[in-house]
Amino acid sequence: MGHVYSWRRQLPIGRSRLVWLLCFCSHLVVASWGQDVATPGFDLVNPQLALEAIRQSHGLPGLGAAIVTDEGLQLLATTGVRKKGDTTPVTDEDLWHLGSCGKAMTATMIARVVEAGKLRFEQTVGETFPKLGAKLSDPVKAIKLIDLLSHTSGMPANFELQNYVGEKNSTRARRKVLFETSGVQLLSTSGEKYLYSNWGYTLAGHMAEEATRKSWEVLMATEVFKPLGMSTAGFGGTGTPGKIDQPWPHDASGNPMPSNGKAMDNLPVMGPAGTMHMSLTDWGKFISEHLKGHRGQSSYLTQASFQKLHTAVRDDYALGWMSLERGWAGGKALHHGGDNTMNKAVVWAAPEKGFAVLVVTNQSSASQAADEVAAGLLEAWAQGDAAYPKLAPFNGVRWNEQQPEVRIGKQWCRLLSLNDLPAAEIVAFSQATFADNWQKRFEEDLVELLTRMGHPPQGKVKLEIGSLTSPKTRILEEVPMTAANRQAIRAAGRAMPEEKAGESPENEPGELAIDAELRRRLEGQYQLAPNFVFTVRDRDGRLMVGITNQATQEVFPDSPTRWSYRGVDATLEFKLPKTGPAKSLVLHQNGVEQVAKRVK
Repeated sequence: MGHVYSWRRQLPIGRSRLVWLLCFCSHLVVASWGQDVATPGFDLVNPQLALEAIRQSHGLPGLGAAIVTDEGLQLLATTGVRKKGDTTPVTDEDLWHLGSCGKAMTATMIARVVEAGKLRFEQTVGETFPKLGAKLSDPVKAIKLIDLLSHTSGMPANFELQNYVGEKNSTRARRKVLFETSGVQLLSTSGEKYLYSNWGYTLAGHMAEEATRKSWEVLMATEVFKPLGMSTAGFGGTGTPGKIDQPWPHDASGNPMPSNGKAMDNLPVMGPAGTMHMSLTDWGKFISEHLKGHRGQSSYLTQASFQKLHTAVRDDYALGWMSLERGWAGGKALHHGGDNTMNKAVVWAAPEKGFAVLVVTNQSSASQAADEVAAGLLEAWAQGDAAYPKLAPFNGVRWNEQQPEVRIGKQWCRLLSLNDLPAAEIVAFSQATFADNWQKRFEEDLVELLTRMGHPPQGKVKLEIGSLTSPKTRILEEVPMTAANRQAIRAAGRAMPEEKAGESPENEPGELAIDAELRRRLEGQYQLAPNFVFTVRDRDGRLMVGITNQATQEVFPDSPTRWSYRGVDATLEFKLPKTGPAKSLVLHQNGVEQVAKRVK
């Protein structure tokens, strides 16, 4: 692996100390695994050993990594210390500075503003600031928003930051940057050539400010952080000045910076170019939404908007992303690197395969270490796919709390054991190993799960099943493990295709049949209160409803939009428009009606 583009700069402010300022983006190009970078043996169940080995070999203070999919966080690991010379360890909840990896967030926020009809990607600077007239040069007026987001505006890499020291109003500072832009000569005609520019992203953020009359910081909070549940996201350096309560910044040589805290970063005026920090978990939420959006499974932006963000404009740069063709990604790979000369972050995403790798450290210029972690995790993930065949002995899985019910042919039954291994034991192992993702791993990765338990299945297995309506049980010998069964389970849980006639799950007597398309429109999350969210999912023709900190239960249709619990005097009424997903649901219980609005 090697670096194709990189840029960074140090700017001294004052007489006695160096303040590290400008954003850094490393465009890391992975040709294949293992050519230029060693890929240590990552165990995805216990990745700390390999992660710690890389940290030590490069002398880094702290190091963190995550794997996310379009289903959410799959792996999170951290190792090392917050500050060299101190023993305080980094934690899974720590905040990391993302540098220019934040450009994808700025571009995503702008896509939200575009979808709201307040901006256009083809809109020019002149159209956005018509009242400024002669204060802007003609070449600057002609620059389009998409040129700024794709680094094809012709603008220089950076403006003179010393002109903005002490400016407390970042929006006013960005207006001054706009005026400064008209005083310089563009390096190329707008839209003609790729030239990486933090200056350009600063102006793109200011165009959004002008269009909405809100600061970039407010827009990021309301259009990105809050909708995606990124509660730890913030701006500037991390930690309380003088306290080792977050990862401390370190220079390229591994020396701790003289101080920490919010001020240890680029000036706020450059925020749109990348001054964000957050936990790995919250960064993963953002990346996961892009993976879902690429597949058309997100309500946050339209699929067309995600495709716009992910499509290269020139020289493999899209809008906030490098967009590169890679075999391991099954086509398009999305990448970005960030380095504010005190921290390092890298992301590689495979939208076609629905997964991504994130790497962070609190030391600048740690590119080789980040490459090794990323390559190791990518290889381990791919080997996991290859090492464990995607097979199943049944063609459907659904849940009665923690009891798996499986479909064999068209018949649903309780799974009691597999090869004499109790189903409860398999479930418990999946919960202990895969945390919040345990149900999906049970459903789709049964071979891997059983193998990790020390019971690798053969081509045929023995199942003990129980009736759903009586205590009767029976043994099924030599049930074939097939890829078709596993594909059916995956399709039901992910793509939710319309069920063909004669293939839908059998309804109980008197139960109203609801087609798959309507159930799909009811799926989503509906918020009744900050800590009370309904999560509605279609599971093999059954509508399952989970409530925050409560067990998931099935609801049954009284009509296409009204569904009732059994054993509980409560009904959910979905408010459906003529097309598209439900906008809200109404909980009818004890004579009271409460409205929960759709949030996802």
